[in-house]
Amino acid sequence: MKKKGMMLAGLMVLFILSSTPAVEEEVDLTKVVVVGLEFRGNSLYQRYIDVAYNYPPDYKIPPTEGLTIEIRSRDNRLLKNLIRPDPRWVTISHAGLMYRENVSFDLILPFIKGMSLIEILDQDKSRLISINPTEEMRSFCAERNGVCDPDCSKGEDPDCLKETTTTSTTETTESTTASGGGDNSLTYILGFVVVSVTGFLIYRRYMWMREREEIQGKRKELITWIEKQLRKGEDPEKLKDVVRSQGFEEELVDYVEGKLM
Repeated sequence: MKKKGMMLAGLMVLFILSSTPAVEEEVDLTKVVVVGLEFRGNSLYQRYIDVAYNYPPDYKIPPTEGLTIEIRSRDNRLLKNLIRPDPRWVTISHAGLMYRENVSFDLILPFIKGMSLIEILDQDKSRLISINPTEEMRSFCAERNGVCDPDCSKGEDPDCLKETTTTSTTETTESTTASGGGDNSLTYILGFVVVSVTGFLIYRRYMWMREREEIQGKRKELITWIEKQLRKGEDPEKLKDVVRSQGFEEELVDYVEGKLM
C-alpha cells in the first residue's frame, strides 16, 4: 500500500513537470540581457529584467556620452564598460533638446558568462542603481527550451542533462520505499506536499513565460510598425519618441533603419 502511494506521487510529479510549456520559437545562442528601467525625478528604478534569444543588437556605433553601464563579476572585476544615451534628453524637431524627469526605457546589454552586477552611472559618474541579474540568468538556464546552452553553468540547463529523469525518479521512489519506516498517512501527506509545491512552481514559471512572450510579441509588432513608417518616409526621431512612450528602447528604430539600408 505504501509502495503504491509513493509511486503514485512520483508519477504525478513527472506528469506536472512534463506539462511545462516549451518555447517553440527558433532560438539563436546569441543572447542579451534586457533591463527595463524608469526615471522618476532624479532616481532610477528597475521595472524588470529578462534574458532572451533573437533580440536585435544594441548600438552598432556606441555613443560617446550619456549613462555609463558597468558589468561586473562576482569578485567585482569589470567585465565590460558601455555608454548609452541618457533617455531624459530627447530631440524635438520644433523645440530642440528637451529634458524629461519621468521616462521609461529599456537597455539591451550583452549576455556575459559570470556577470553578477550591473551598475548604471549618471553622466557625473554618480551611481544611479545597482542590479543583480544572477537570479534571472539562473532561471533562464533552468528553462526547458530544447537547447543545450554552452553559457549556462554545469547542471543548470536541463536540456544538457542525459535523459535519466524517469529512471532517476523511479529509483528514488523504490529506494525510499525500501528504506521502511512511517505509515501510509505520512506517505500520502509527503506526496501531496511534493505535488503541491511542484504545481505552484510550475504555475509561477508559466505566468512568467507568458508575460515574457507578451513583451516579445509587442516588440515584434512594434518593429514591423517602425519598418512601415520608415518606408513611408517618417522622421526617425519622431518614431523614437513614440517607441519610448510605449516603454521600449529607442534603438529599435536604429536597428530597423539599419536593416533597410
